[in-house]
Amino acid sequence: DIQFIPPSTIKEVKSSYDWNYQIEEGKVKSTTAGYMVVKHLEKVLPNAKIKLVNFGFRVENSSYRCPWHNWEFEARDLEKYQHIYTAEVANNE
Repeated sequence: DIQFIPPSTIKEVKSSYDWNYQIEEGKVKSTTAGYMVVKHLEKVLPNAKIKLVNFGFRVENSSYRCPWHNWEFEARDLEKYQHIYTAEVANNE
C-alpha cells in the first residue's frame, strides 16, 4: 500500500529533471504530480505495464495546464509508455 513517494525518489527525480525552461518571474518550477507518480511506479513496479490516460503535452489546452512544468521534457521522457486519449490531442507526433 503506497501512501507517499519517498524523499529519496523525489530527490532522484529532481536530479534528472530538465530544469532548463522559462516560466513567469516569481513562480516556482516543478514536475507534474503525474510525472512524479510514474517515476515512482517505475521503481516500485519495474515490470508493470504502465498506461497513461490523457497525460502529457499532446492533450489540448481545453483545461488549465500549469505553465510551471516542463511539459515537453516529460512528454519525451514518458513516450515509451502506451498513451490512451479520451480527449482531443494535438497532432504533433
